[in-house]
Amino acid sequence: MVSGLIKQGTIKVNDILQLGPDKTGAFISVAVKSIHLARVNTNQCEAGMFCTAQLKGLKKKSPIEEMSF
Repeated sequence: MVSGLIKQGTIKVNDILQLGPDKTGAFISVAVKSIHLARVNTNQCEAGMFCTAQLKGLKKKSPIEEMSF
């Protein structure tokens, strides 16, 4: 789960995003599994909104759980 302010654009469930950079400067591809606004499930979040998103790595052995920034 990640949370933050959407500064630009829109994210939707099933969108593919790039997460990073990590300490090595790498990015990994992730899919948006769900989005929550004020603890309510929604399908999208737009610029200016603070939301929480559940992400899933696209590769079988995705290092998403191990990423540190």
